[in-house]
Amino acid sequence: MKSKKMSAWLLALCLGVPFLAACGGGGGGGGSAQPTVNGSVSATDYEVVANGVVDTLTATNAASSALAGSYSVGGASQPSNDAIVSLVRQGVARLRAGERAQPLAIASETVACSSGGSLAVTVSYKDPNTVSAGDYVDFQAQSCVEGGVRLDGGMRLTVTSVTQQSFAAQLSARNFSVTADGVTTVIDGVATVAASTSASKDTISLVYEGLSATRGAERIEWWHSVTYEYDSTTGSTSFSFGGFVQHAGRYFALRQNKPFSWSGGVLQGELDVVDLRGNFVRIVGSADRFIYQYYEAGSSTPKATSSNGRSFAGIFY
Repeated sequence: MKSKKMSAWLLALCLGVPFLAACGGGGGGGGSAQPTVNGSVSATDYEVVANGVVDTLTATNAASSALAGSYSVGGASQPSNDAIVSLVRQGVARLRAGERAQPLAIASETVACSSGGSLAVTVSYKDPNTVSAGDYVDFQAQSCVEGGVRLDGGMRLTVTSVTQQSFAAQLSARNFSVTADGVTTVIDGVATVAASTSASKDTISLVYEGLSATRGAERIEWWHSVTYEYDSTTGSTSFSFGGFVQHAGRYFALRQNKPFSWSGGVLQGELDVVDLRGNFVRIVGSADRFIYQYYEAGSSTPKATSSNGRSFAGIFY
């Protein structure tokens, strides 16, 4: 059930659009300014580090249902487990909606959010018959409340390259804020987007390039990547992280030991958070919350284990 829910948005994004492989689960943000791993983790603080990493990697997920609810394409909302992925899905669908009639046009509409506020959507395109480099979809939320989540600010998806078998774009956030459970996260910066398809697998990848996220008094930079894969032969969806993650002002490397996926109602998968000495905390999926395991460099046996990790109910569903 959960696997089918997770794959729905991916199918919606890829329907009718043959994508060329241009993505993967490897590195984080591009460019020469990538961070250096300088954080450390030990048996005394591995739970704190793991919780901080999980919070960072899922920071915008609370907005996904709000975005799907406030602006659905074709009258059918598809769930997403990442607010930015939700914007990408909706943006691509909007660009390919076939409602354009003249070249060099800009079309706008504003939709009401179910619990107050609005979401304005602007589409700019060069050719009414196809998607071209430079086309964009702009989202501007104004006190948009859906499912108890409030959205404010803007995001723009700009196509950078596209053919019948390729798609790449840049997503830019402009003071985009997500408020859930009394906590506000403000996002500014850019991410690159790529998608691919094959006879049996569809993939979409996001790479954050130093995008800043401010939550309360804490400001961090996102240098991680996230890749989602849907396998049509098995009907399963998996997701993997890569790159770097910041916690308490220090950087750690992300190493996806086993991709996350659902099996029999249990989240399978393992993500390692590696420090400058090679020590790492392994974040392991389970039935309802993450399990944390602390390893010293070179060891295959955990030195400490905690079964009281963050709950992922509603995060990866």
